[in-house]
Amino acid sequence: MMKLAWRVITPLIISGMLVGGCGTTPTQSNVSRHVKNNTPPVSPNVTNTTVSGSSTGGFISVGSRVPNFTLKNLSGHGQTSLDQLLGKKPLIINAWASWCPPCQAETPDLEQAFKKFSSQVQFIGVNLTSIDSVSGAQAFVKKYGVTYPVLLDTKGQFWQSYTVLAYPTTFVISPQGKLIYMRIGAMSKSGIAQLVQMATSK
Repeated sequence: MMKLAWRVITPLIISGMLVGGCGTTPTQSNVSRHVKNNTPPVSPNVTNTTVSGSSTGGFISVGSRVPNFTLKNLSGHGQTSLDQLLGKKPLIINAWASWCPPCQAETPDLEQAFKKFSSQVQFIGVNLTSIDSVSGAQAFVKKYGVTYPVLLDTKGQFWQSYTVLAYPTTFVISPQGKLIYMRIGAMSKSGIAQLVQMATSK
């Protein structure tokens, strides 16, 4: 009965998620996996939510530790891992694709927030390169004047382990590596400021 219910409401959830963000065919297969496992998919803009795809194959949820990652730097100089970023300031990780209009719309506000709040929070961009391209990411960063660090998810490691269901998706992570909040869809300037406040108040 529960599986049947999720089959009915899954298309509604997908359509609702895509209102504020871009989606792809892999997104639908990810949600289908939730249906098969009899678990509810993530809902957008909800703090107390569950996201599939942890490094142990289970679930990450608000308050639990997020999966580690090691990704190439867009700058071309080495790699960055989550472990290298932890223990300092809270993290705001924004996952995006260059062809995604909502990603394009929110990036100038993210850049302004980085300049304003970088003493309080670390801003990291993750280009979903496995469904984008390095050249697309480079052109995007140049066009929007992005100066915060950008990492390349060339093999889909981040996309899969964090189960990014729509783009952009933003994760707020504590210095201890625990998920504080996640946001699916583009954010306004005030919305980004609220994320910073949420990150620094924990």
